Amino acid sequence: MAGSTAPKKIAKFVANINNAGLAAICASSLAMFGLPVMWVAGILLSFYALEKTTSNFIAVFFAAIIPSVIAFFVLDNELSWQIFWQIFSFLSILSFLSYLLRSTSSWSVVLQAVGILGPCLIILIYILYPDIDAWWLERLNSFFANAEVEQSEIDLALYAKYATGMQAIILYSATLFNLAVARYWQACLYSKKKKARADFLQVKISTLTVFFMLILAVAYIFDFAWALDAFIVSMIPCFCVGAAIIHILCEKNVRKKNRLFFLITFYMMNLIAFPFVPLLIIVLGLADYIFSLRSYFGLVYK
Repeated sequence: MAGSTAPKKIAKFVANINNAGLAAICASSLAMFGLPVMWVAGILLSFYALEKTTSNFIAVFFAAIIPSVIAFFVLDNELSWQIFWQIFSFLSILSFLSYLLRSTSSWSVVLQAVGILGPCLIILIYILYPDIDAWWLERLNSFFANAEVEQSEIDLALYAKYATGMQAIILYSATLFNLAVARYWQACLYSKKKKARADFLQVKISTLTVFFMLILAVAYIFDFAWALDAFIVSMIPCFCVGAAIIHILCEKNVRKKNRLFFLITFYMMNLIAFPFVPLLIIVLGLADYIFSLRSYFGLVYK
């Protein structure tokens, strides 16, 4: 019982604008010192976008961004500039997806936005910074030189080609995680956790998303510089659908007390056996789109 009421208590605590603003400032400030807690500010921002008024959302947004703004003007160096834009980009994308989910109540629409707008932003970056691969190669050379780890120029050049896409994958994965937790908190307020879980596990890939993936695949064949990075990002919806199927299989076939361990193991394997396990999950998601696996095998979550 205590475990089930804890999320509701947290949701009620952060529903107070003063608590949320203070927590957002603290999390963002600690993140400036390298502590991995920016996700706290992200969840709070997403929660306010889903649940509260626009004025309260704006207040939390500024609370989350103000430490990086101060550092940007006080330190006035390249690192503070990069941190500011990383935080601003993360919070802006999260805000957009949160309001999209609020207006449509559909995770499928959110994933379609990620699968289409995400690659479009990658293409825009390549238009604005056509030498971004060379920039990544310079950064990778500097990193491995400082770490005194030997890497061949061929390997580093290969890494540089999809470094932008991998950074985008991390950004959108963090965004979707923050949005999912915020949605869960919102559901806890109204005792609708089961419905919130069902909404996510019923997520589907749209035909438009698959068509866009095919366009990017063709662009990669014709060796467009941006195609590989954009194609990598376009696979996020497929992975989410594949992960949803794994969650449904877990709930139907694994004892309740063992489910958390099973799911933690599953996501750890995605990191340990990267990129092989994620590719299998992506294929599973595509197979569900083509063959309607969940309907065929009775894996529709209710």
